[in-house]
Amino acid sequence: MPTNEGMLLLIAILIAVFTIRYWRRLFTAFLIAFTTVFIFGILQIAAIFGI
Repeated sequence: MPTNEGMLLLIAILIAVFTIRYWRRLFTAFLIAFTTVFIFGILQIAAIFGI
């Protein structure tokens, strides 16, 4: 049974490998999510000010 530190290290390595291998997809997904949140934020502000 590995310790918590061992598990965290293993998870960190897996995340690093996954990020290196799929960073383009992650970056694209992040851009899409950020753009969506940004647009919704603008719409919320516009709704608040009654534009």
